[in-house]
Amino acid sequence: MEPSSSRLMESSTAHANGNFPHTSIYIPDTKYGWIPAEIVEKHFKSKKDKSVVAVTVKTLKQEGWDESTEFNEGQAYNFEENSSIRVDLTLPANKELLAQNIDTSGDAIHEGDMTNLTFVHEAAILFNLKQRNFISKPYCRINDILVAVNPLQSIHGMYSTKKLRKYAREIIWDSEYNARYSKRRYSKRPSELNTDVSTSMKGLTESFEPHIYETSCIAYKGLVSSGLDQTILVSGESGSGKTETVKILMNNFAKFSNLAESSKISNPHDSVISKILQSNFIMEAFGNAQTIRNANSSRFSKFCTLQFDISDENSTKKSMAPPLIGSNCQTYVLEKMRAVHQINGERNFHIFYQLLAADNAFKISIWEGLKDTDCNSFAYIGFCDVNEINGKTDSDHLKDTIEALTTIGINSDKRTTLFRAVCIVLQLGNLSLNKGQDDTEMIIVDSKEELAKLAQIMGVPEKDIEETLTCRSVKIGKEKFKVPLSITDASNSRDALARGIYSYIFDFIVDTLNDATEFKTDSKSALDVTDTRKAVGSVNLLDIFGFEAYETCQFEQLCINYANEKIQVKYTNDNFKTVLDEFKADGVDIGDLYKVHKPEVLFLLEGKVGLINILNEECIRPGATAASFVFRLKQINVNSPCLIRSKLARQSEFGIKHFAADCTYSATDFLTRNKDTINDDLVKCVLKCTNVIVSTQCKKLQAGGKGLKMFAGQQRGWLVGSTVLGKFQRQLKILMNIVEGTSTRYVRCIKPNNSMQPRITNQKMLLEQLKCAGLVQALSVSRLFFQKNLDFGSSLSRFRCLIIDKLGQMPPRLNDDDRDYVKNIFAKLLSGYVVTDSTTDDERSSFACGHKKIYFREGSLDYLEVERGKLRTSASIKIQYFYWTFLSRIRYLSLRKAIIFIQASSRRRQMMHLYKKKIQSSIKIQMMFRLFRARKCLHDLKMNNAAIKIQRWHRCKDDFRKFVCMLQAAKKIQRFLQKRMAKDTFISMMALVVEDARKDVKLKKLINNIETVLDDSNTSNDISFKNMELLRESQQELCYAREEMYRLRGNVSNMKAERKSSSEEFERLQQRHEAVKAAAASMKMSVTESNDTNDILVKNLSRQRGIITSKINENELTESNDTNDILVKNLSRQRGIITSKIRDLKVKSLQAKKALEEVQNEKITIEEAHRKEINALTTKMNLMEISFENKLSVDKMRHEVKEVSLQRKHDKLQKEVEEEEVSYAISFGVMMNAMNQGKSGKPDLRDQTPSFKSTTSFRSDFDEEMLGEV
Repeated sequence: MEPSSSRLMESSTAHANGNFPHTSIYIPDTKYGWIPAEIVEKHFKSKKDKSVVAVTVKTLKQEGWDESTEFNEGQAYNFEENSSIRVDLTLPANKELLAQNIDTSGDAIHEGDMTNLTFVHEAAILFNLKQRNFISKPYCRINDILVAVNPLQSIHGMYSTKKLRKYAREIIWDSEYNARYSKRRYSKRPSELNTDVSTSMKGLTESFEPHIYETSCIAYKGLVSSGLDQTILVSGESGSGKTETVKILMNNFAKFSNLAESSKISNPHDSVISKILQSNFIMEAFGNAQTIRNANSSRFSKFCTLQFDISDENSTKKSMAPPLIGSNCQTYVLEKMRAVHQINGERNFHIFYQLLAADNAFKISIWEGLKDTDCNSFAYIGFCDVNEINGKTDSDHLKDTIEALTTIGINSDKRTTLFRAVCIVLQLGNLSLNKGQDDTEMIIVDSKEELAKLAQIMGVPEKDIEETLTCRSVKIGKEKFKVPLSITDASNSRDALARGIYSYIFDFIVDTLNDATEFKTDSKSALDVTDTRKAVGSVNLLDIFGFEAYETCQFEQLCINYANEKIQVKYTNDNFKTVLDEFKADGVDIGDLYKVHKPEVLFLLEGKVGLINILNEECIRPGATAASFVFRLKQINVNSPCLIRSKLARQSEFGIKHFAADCTYSATDFLTRNKDTINDDLVKCVLKCTNVIVSTQCKKLQAGGKGLKMFAGQQRGWLVGSTVLGKFQRQLKILMNIVEGTSTRYVRCIKPNNSMQPRITNQKMLLEQLKCAGLVQALSVSRLFFQKNLDFGSSLSRFRCLIIDKLGQMPPRLNDDDRDYVKNIFAKLLSGYVVTDSTTDDERSSFACGHKKIYFREGSLDYLEVERGKLRTSASIKIQYFYWTFLSRIRYLSLRKAIIFIQASSRRRQMMHLYKKKIQSSIKIQMMFRLFRARKCLHDLKMNNAAIKIQRWHRCKDDFRKFVCMLQAAKKIQRFLQKRMAKDTFISMMALVVEDARKDVKLKKLINNIETVLDDSNTSNDISFKNMELLRESQQELCYAREEMYRLRGNVSNMKAERKSSSEEFERLQQRHEAVKAAAASMKMSVTESNDTNDILVKNLSRQRGIITSKINENELTESNDTNDILVKNLSRQRGIITSKIRDLKVKSLQAKKALEEVQNEKITIEEAHRKEINALTTKMNLMEISFENKLSVDKMRHEVKEVSLQRKHDKLQKEVEEEEVSYAISFGVMMNAMNQGKSGKPDLRDQTPSFKSTTSFRSDFDEEMLGEV
């Protein structure tokens, strides 16, 4: 372990020989990496020796564990079985226990900036990333490194333009920040500018949630404010989201100039920006493929340079918003082997499947050999059951690819040539090689049809192709010979040709993109510039594979890990340089930082006797093998600490200790893959090809290779440049030189799980990626020395109580020269705290004092906080001791007052709640009633409308049904009213009977009392004779009154019976009167109608007479005499009918008048009888008042009078109701008669509808009246 890592663990672990300040820890696990646990028991070495040798822990299941964890082998971790685990601290693996980051409530803490975590180690980083991924926060920050966990889902609002505008406004165009840097732009060297920008941005971004927008905004801000080129390094394993991250960054840089508020001038380079963005589709089509880990995995690395106009003229026009004006792309380590071979479950490059998914018309336009073909038609493709990538089919992706190709200038003709070149690669795979029919070892192409297709599309004769693939030219002296190849060599030659052609295609795509998007500068104008400011600034995006460590690594992993080692050294130097500059700026000396990371691995890889040079020499040495290469490597670098030599390893295997992990490499095919050359015969065959793209690219490479050999031949080891590793080393050197002159930021992409499910984390897999990304080492660098700091004023103010308690002095106000004073004070305060170096066991200073701040090592500030807490605790206890009684009294009174207030408020609230509830209930009842009534009215309206329509064909039947319904309703109403009246009468009579019984009992008791007094007086002679006579007379009067009362009751009952019978008779007569009145009205209406009819007939007769007279005058009476006789007869018959009706109506009207007079007379008679009864009752009541002084009898009589008057009112109301019912019945009868009489004329019954509505309204009004009484 590096010194930095050991110091880091010292601050975040609990040691075996000391106390355990934190009981919440992590324990190692083979399947999940780390499991959260809690210490429940300590085991000491002995009773005397209290050093802890073991602990018993209980595993803790964190909240959301099941939802956020990917279970290994489909089985969840059993926390119940592992509830008690003994951890032996004497074992090296368990020597240190990692503490958890939890809050006071015991919940896990997650931070966006992981340098703010209290305990920082790989377990803390693991669970911090896991928890943030579960809550859909995929980004974390570690100094200049942005950790991006692939969310594997679309998060709403995560990448919105609104959020980008917010980050850009606060980071790029903040007025305070702009004013800070506008004056000193280009006043410092690039390294100093880089430090200033990073330091200022650190404080600026602490208020932001970590995001990829933050990285792009800071890079853009650094370019604008300092003019220094920027670089963003994006790395990660396949499926971690590198490609999408680079796309997001490119989109951000393209939008910045449009997001600027001051940018109102249109960008003339919009077409270039469109080409840059469209280039992603092309690069994905030709360079991406589906793998086991990712559906859209980039199979190459690229270094994209985005060019911006930062000239003075543009800065004046668009303040702080230079536009994107061009780009340049360089690619590295294309996986050409995939073009000819893929493992199970993976696909070839996307372009092959897109081309085969097109329709036949398009495929025929490219090449006739593609007609009716699919994936099974070509050996290099084979069976494929996947036709969708990222939710879009291959045919849809082809449309995007064609549109992008058109955007960058590859029109239809050139596009056809490009696709035909792709078809050459496909067709090469269909060539099958076998031995000839004779006994010779000559190899032939037995699939002649496929060979003919290949010759046709390449434009090369079949014989030349077959000879090139099956033979190899050998030159001995001046003579050349053709040597036949074996089947294996011939197949390798065919595959090498396919890989080479696809490499030419990919290089053509990259060159075309650069030609279409790169900004071209004028050399003359560039030479005329006298100012130091440059006109074009750049932001570089490096998309490269992350560190890969498999069980056995191959040549590709060596190249990838070599590049990651270079990047790691760059990051370490940048990070240490930033920390060093920050401490030196405040006057703090922390020693030499370069010793923390020594690049021994790079010495092993690229040294003079390193792996690359040895491999290149082995490639040109005759008889070299993989075993000889490994032997030489181990023998020459025997003293290298990074080279792993295992006795159990094979002869062709070796190991290297990388910064992230130890890797074992198999050098079986290192020599072949490092050469990666195409023999001259294949090159000549390609040069004959009529496809312009293939032949032109081949010529370019040939010309470039000759120039390289001529240039390198003057030096030792000239063949180094012709190998893959030599070329890659040279590219990396150029790349790192470019990056060294820029301000660099890092994005580490993490893949959370292999099942591609959102919010779920595979802990073991994530832990391996953390090691490969070097994140633990990055944190150790940031927290290596002084982790926390405070300014002088804040430190003295916070620890003022400690200074007064321990030093006995009041801290004064500070001046500029009080650094020594502060240093002496904190030296005394921290005298009891000792910090030791874990590697040397030497004592180290627990703090350092700068010009304006004081810096604390790990644990120093915590020690002061603990001491301060103890002092404040003891002081608070003393204050509470003296203040408790007074506080309790005040609290009691306040509580009593509060309780009374609460009770009153509670009662008020309850009553208010009850009141509101009743109001709401009443409102609901009213609403329901209104709803019922409205529905009923609506139903009636619907019935009326339906009735009007039905009446046209069913008038008589419908009216009769309505009449029956109304008659039933009337009967129901009558029954209800009679029941109600009988009930009221019964209640009133019952009350009278009860009252009479009470009074009777009182009279009887009074009489008995008088008798008792008389009996007692006879025996005792206490009362005088006169009084006794009075008592006897009173007794007699009472008896008489009682008998009279019984008699009057009988009379009243008889009168009520007579009144009831008279009322019934009166009602009968009134009904008869109403019926007669209704009949008279109907007769009157009939007479009126008859008169109208008579008038009409008279008019018709007059008209007919006029017609007849005119005809007589004209002597045309031959046929009209018969008609005249008929009309005369009809007229006489109508007159007879009308005369009889008038006579009947007169008789009926006389009878009705007589009946009405009789009814009125009877009514007058009944009213007079009622008046007499009331007068008699009144007279009797007066007599009883005169006769008796008992108030009860008077009240009774008055009550009877009131009852009689109320009964009269009730009878009157009932009669009115009955009269209304009779009137409605009569009107209904009249209506029916009119209907029967008008059948011939068919009058419209809509005129009679109001009578039905009036009946309905009467029923509704009556229902409302009854509900109101209830």
